[in-house]
Amino acid sequence: MLGIDPALLGSRRYLREVLSKLGLRDLRRVSRIVERIARAKLRSAKTIERIRSLDRDAMIETLSRLRAKARILHLEESRNPIFGWKVP
Repeated sequence: MLGIDPALLGSRRYLREVLSKLGLRDLRRVSRIVERIARAKLRSAKTIERIRSLDRDAMIETLSRLRAKARILHLEESRNPIFGWKVP
C-alpha cells in the first residue's frame, strides 16, 4: 500500500513528501489515478499531460484541491489501495 492519508490531502508539503518517496512503478500508479481525478474535475489538458509525464507538482496541485472525504475517493478503494484503505 502506498499510504496517502486522505485527511492530509490538503497539505502540499505532505503530498510532496509522500510522492518523493515513491518508486517509478508506484508513481505511475498514482499518476493514472490522479489523471482520472483531474479529468473528472475538468482540469486543463496541459495539467493532465503534466500528470501523464509524472510531474509531481501537477499531481500535488490536483490532489491538494480535493476535499479529504472518503466518499470522493471510495471509487479508488476497490481497485487501488493507495489512499490509506485496505482492500479485503
